[in-house]
Amino acid sequence: MALQLIQAVRSILERVTELTGKSIDFVEQAELPVLAMMRMAGEDSPHHRLFFKMDHDELVNHVIANECGHILRIYSAPEEKRLIPVASQKTLGSYTGEVEADIRRLYQFYPPEKLMNLVMLWYESVLYQLTKMPSDIMIEKWLHREYPDLIPIQLRAIGEQNEKAIATLAVDIRKTMPGRIYDACNIMNYVYFNILGKTFDLNYVEPYRFTKYFAQGEELISLMERIEMDSHEGDVLVINAWAKFFHFSDWFEWTPLGKVPRQHLH
Repeated sequence: MALQLIQAVRSILERVTELTGKSIDFVEQAELPVLAMMRMAGEDSPHHRLFFKMDHDELVNHVIANECGHILRIYSAPEEKRLIPVASQKTLGSYTGEVEADIRRLYQFYPPEKLMNLVMLWYESVLYQLTKMPSDIMIEKWLHREYPDLIPIQLRAIGEQNEKAIATLAVDIRKTMPGRIYDACNIMNYVYFNILGKTFDLNYVEPYRFTKYFAQGEELISLMERIEMDSHEGDVLVINAWAKFFHFSDWFEWTPLGKVPRQHLH
């Protein structure tokens, strides 16, 4: 299916090209696990690569706009302050050491090989959420403010995200994964949907009202509000503050954009 984007998203793609000085290659993939993803160009590459799923719908506009928002925020920072969160053997070792007791407990639910795969999946998932959600919040507010034609698609996309997040509040899910990761994901979800709900004048967080994630989520919002920087530099500060709150600071490290291997640039 040809990629047909609304004018707002085409304008955002043009902003990416203008700001970064790099063009965008469009790559159609039949088996892409998401509607679209942008691979940011490395220093030695003249092109960003935009992968999009062959079978997609209008929500691809929102995904692409969000992905572009991350590039725009990073490139708007001074070159020496463009930092990318990455994992390493050292940070992976910190993670596995800290969840070792959970891993032993979870052998009752999973065969060893599957559990080891899940351990890595949980690590990647919680880091992705931690290091992307603060900037995601600011990007969604920016899209809502500057691109009104995108709003109906944006609301549909975030509504679907909210439905999936609420589904994870089931107690039995917590029993089958490390508790601190499950709790951190739900706390961050509360923050995301609380802030965006206020932006859109919608209530996304009623299901969280009588859970422990309500109070802890409000603490996390306070940490974010103390950092009054709507920029990539502010994102880094918020991510570090959240990581400290969850005791996840040793689970990732910051690397200058120019030194990040191309396969890690997503």
